[in-house]
Amino acid sequence: MIDEELIEQILSVNNGISKEGLLKRLEGEKRKTGGLISNETLLRMIAAEFGLNLSLAEKRIPTLSMSDLISGLYDVTVFGRVLAVFPPRAFNGKKSGRLASLLIADRTGILRVVLWNHQIGLVESGDISVGQIVRFSHAYTRDDWGGKVELHVGSKCEVEICRGSIESDCPTTDQLCMRIGDISHGHKNKRVNVYGTVKNVFPASAFERQDLSTGKVMRFTLADETGEVFVVAWNEKADELEKVLKHGVSVQVVSGRVKDAVGGGLEVHVDGGTYVGLLESNRGFGGSGLTGRVGQR
Repeated sequence: MIDEELIEQILSVNNGISKEGLLKRLEGEKRKTGGLISNETLLRMIAAEFGLNLSLAEKRIPTLSMSDLISGLYDVTVFGRVLAVFPPRAFNGKKSGRLASLLIADRTGILRVVLWNHQIGLVESGDISVGQIVRFSHAYTRDDWGGKVELHVGSKCEVEICRGSIESDCPTTDQLCMRIGDISHGHKNKRVNVYGTVKNVFPASAFERQDLSTGKVMRFTLADETGEVFVVAWNEKADELEKVLKHGVSVQVVSGRVKDAVGGGLEVHVDGGTYVGLLESNRGFGGSGLTGRVGQR
């Protein structure tokens, strides 16, 4: 779908190009990007070359918030700040392919976004990263395995990296985190976002499940200026973290689940819905501080 109003704005400031020439240029840019960037975003990039700065604020911003979403919706448009980027992985079944997922947030909640097949190029290329505000148009919603609504991004979906005044509509990454000392029993069985410095890393241990299969668990202590908390990682997450965690490393935990600790108090569990990322030394929670990704989903 082409935004005719946007085309007219570009043509009005550059008499040296015709509409046909502009559309030809647009098609060329689409081929270069593999069709992963929306027409609107590409047109705005072209407009910038002509000295025309067009903010997304000039266009109507969708009012549908994450708290409004239910399963079974089609042609959904939402935007939010990226909290986590999970690496792509393959899947098999009746059909095989690849998917990647994100966690995004607005002022009403956090939403998992699933990108299918060629859309995962946005993750592999680094075009989508933690801290950005991203808008998804023409997506659809489903329930995940736990009955929680998530957004699916297929071939018809348009993805835009948003800038300008729209940023004021999304909380900052710092605002989406809580201090460790503020974790209370009121957060039990709820998801929280925290960041801090690793104080102690305890050796991983194996355990036997009821079906006689073997699992793995490891613990580490995460601290900030307000307190410290045990973080418990399970199975493949324990394998991943065991390789990279050490004393003094800065870590962010996104969507960890708060549970009672065996010896009393509370701890944060890293499971299939949790993202763990390493931060540059002395940096806060934010996209520019990321040095690596840990945690498949």
